[in-house]
Amino acid sequence: MKLLYKVLSLGLISFITFSNISCNNPIEDLKITLNTDISNNNYGVRVIDAKNPDVAVQQLSIQIVGPGKKFIYNSDGTRNFTAENGIFSMLLEPGLKPSIENPIRFTIMIESPGYLKAVYPVEINAEGNRAMDIPMVKFDAPPVGVAAKSETITVDANNGTSSIIKITVPAENGKQEAAEISIPAGTKMLDDQGKPVTGSVSVEMVHFDNRNPESLLSFPGGFDATNVIGANGQQMDPITFETAGFISVEMKSGDQKVKSFSNPISVKTEINAETINPNTGQKVQEGDTIPVWSLDTKTGQWKFEGNSIVSKNTNTNKLEATMTVPHLSWWNLDYFWNSCTVGSTVRFNSNVNTTTYRYMELVNENGSIYRYLFDNVANGSIFGLYRAPNGMRCRLKVYSGTSYSNKGTLIAQTPFFNLCGSNLNLTLNLPAPTIVNIDIAGNCEGNGRILRPSIYVYYKKLGTGSFNYLGYLNNGRMVTDQFTVGQTYVFGTYYSGRWYEYTRTIDRTNYIETMSLPATTPGCR
Repeated sequence: MKLLYKVLSLGLISFITFSNISCNNPIEDLKITLNTDISNNNYGVRVIDAKNPDVAVQQLSIQIVGPGKKFIYNSDGTRNFTAENGIFSMLLEPGLKPSIENPIRFTIMIESPGYLKAVYPVEINAEGNRAMDIPMVKFDAPPVGVAAKSETITVDANNGTSSIIKITVPAENGKQEAAEISIPAGTKMLDDQGKPVTGSVSVEMVHFDNRNPESLLSFPGGFDATNVIGANGQQMDPITFETAGFISVEMKSGDQKVKSFSNPISVKTEINAETINPNTGQKVQEGDTIPVWSLDTKTGQWKFEGNSIVSKNTNTNKLEATMTVPHLSWWNLDYFWNSCTVGSTVRFNSNVNTTTYRYMELVNENGSIYRYLFDNVANGSIFGLYRAPNGMRCRLKVYSGTSYSNKGTLIAQTPFFNLCGSNLNLTLNLPAPTIVNIDIAGNCEGNGRILRPSIYVYYKKLGTGSFNYLGYLNNGRMVTDQFTVGQTYVFGTYYSGRWYEYTRTIDRTNYIETMSLPATTPGCR
C-alpha cells in the first residue's frame, strides 16, 4: 500500500466535497481542478495537556471570538469547529492578504471537562501556513509551578455570604508562592445578566508562578497581547507581559456562572523575590508597584485594572501583592513592555541546505522563556521577530529536538541581544538529516484529471503517545527530515469532523506516487 494512501485518498475525497457549503460561504464558487489548496493561509492546531504534552486533550468545545472571527473557517469552509486526537484545522478566508499593517486578530476559546479553559489570542500578520500548540491545564494534574484548589461555599439569596470566606492555593507542586482569595461577609454573587447566584457555589482556583518553565508555557496565549484596554479605557497598541504571577478564579452554581459581586473580593499572591522589575532593573522590593490586568474569558480582552503595591508579610517574611477584584475573570500581576512592529532577525548559517525544523527558545536575562518556537534552521533561513518587546534582551537557543518536552540537546545559542533593532548570524552544525521527499497525487479514472491534496499531516512513532506536527502537504508535496528509515509511524489528518489514520514503515527516501481514484469521486466528476 502506498505511503499515506488511506489518509490521503480519504482526505482527497473529503477535501473536494463542498456540496453542503452554505450560500454565504466564501469558497463556494471555487472550482476544484488540479489541487485542493483553497487558501494561502492554513492553520493546524494541536491541543495538548500542559503537564503531559504526549497526551492529547479530548472532548473539546471550540469557539472563535474577536474582530477577526468572521474571516476564520474550518478546513471544509464551515464555521463548525470540532477536534479529534486534540487536533483541528482552520483557514483564512481566501483572497485576504494579512500583513503587519493589516493583521487579522481573533481568539481561540477551548473547553474540556476537567481542564481550565484555554484562551488563546492569535494575530495573523503574514501570509502562509502555521502550526499552533495550545496547552491546557488539568485541574487535578497541573504542570510544575501550577497548583489548583477547589471548594464549595454557600451563598444566601438575601444575605449573601454569612461570614468572611478565605480560600488558599498553597505553595506546592514546585510552586514556592501561595495565593489567597478573601470574600467579605454579606457578599452577593451575580451572573453576567445581574441575576443572583445562590445556594452551593463551587470555587475553582488555579495559581501560576513565574519561576517554572512549565508554568510560563501554560500562560494563556503567551505573553504577547494585542487585544488590550489601557488605563484610559482606550485600545492599546500591542504589548508584551512579564508576569509576577497569574491566577484564575471561577465560581458557579449549576449552569450559573458568577461574574460580579456586590462587594469587591480581594486576591492576594505571594511574589517571587527573584522577580526583576524591568522599570528599575532590580529585584522587586517592598513599595514597588505592579500593574494589574484582567482577562475576559469570553472575549479574550485584556484590561488594565490598576496598580498593586508590593508589601512584606511580617509573619512569613515574603513579598505580597493584593488585587481588588470587582468581577471574575483571570487576574494577572504583570509588568509590560511596549512593542516594536518589526523586531530583530537571526540568520542561520548551517551545514544543511534542505528545510529542517528545530525547537528553539528565546530566553531573557532572568532565565525565563519569553517565547518558544519550532522553525526552519536551514542554511540561509532567517528568523524574524514581530511585535517584539522593545528593550527586552534575550538569547536564542537552538536544540536538536522538536518540542519543549522533546528538546534534545543544545546545538547553539546567540549572545543576549535586544529584540528590537538587532541583526545577528548564528552558525549551526547539524547532524546530516535523512530527507524524505513525498509527492502524492490522485488520478481520476476516465477523464485524466489529477487531484493534489493540501492538508496538515500529523505523525507519531508506533506505540507512542499523541500525534506531532509533521508538516503541511502543499498540493501533494512535502519534504521532511523527521523520519528514520526502517521506523514504523502512524500518520493522521483531520478534516471536517473526521480523523483519517494509517500506519506505515518508512522504507525509502522518495515517495512519488499516483493513486487511482474512481470516476465517481467528488472532484473527478
